[in-house]
Amino acid sequence: MANPGPASSSFGNFVIDQQNAYRLVAFAKNVPVSAAGDVAMNVITPSSWAAATVVTVNSPNSTANVAAATVGVYTGTAQTGTTILTTAALTGQTTAAFAYVRAATNPSVITSTPVLYANVGTTVAGGIVDIMVYGYDVQN
Repeated sequence: MANPGPASSSFGNFVIDQQNAYRLVAFAKNVPVSAAGDVAMNVITPSSWAAATVVTVNSPNSTANVAAATVGVYTGTAQTGTTILTTAALTGQTTAAFAYVRAATNPSVITSTPVLYANVGTTVAGGIVDIMVYGYDVQN
């Protein structure tokens, strides 16, 4: 049999569904861990989502060592509503070049709240962090 030419395929390219994808779902920049209380986080996914990981990093001009500060993420103020990340110390976040990546507390819970709240418990003078919540956009 003669060579029919270059190999070819009739299959279409795989396209990632823009919905139901892993992505940044919420964030808060410049969260002062020097003051206890709640800071609203922007939820940027348009519908339902499930949290997978929460990342904290030092913001510019922050005290380098914020490891003693405690931070949690919730759907309501004052640690109410669904727990996205249980309040815990930023263990290991002792230098400006450290990203603390933690698994979400309730990764199987689907939520559609438009706002999350980062709750700061124990404080560190001069500490400022950025918080990012990554998860799965599960629009139906």
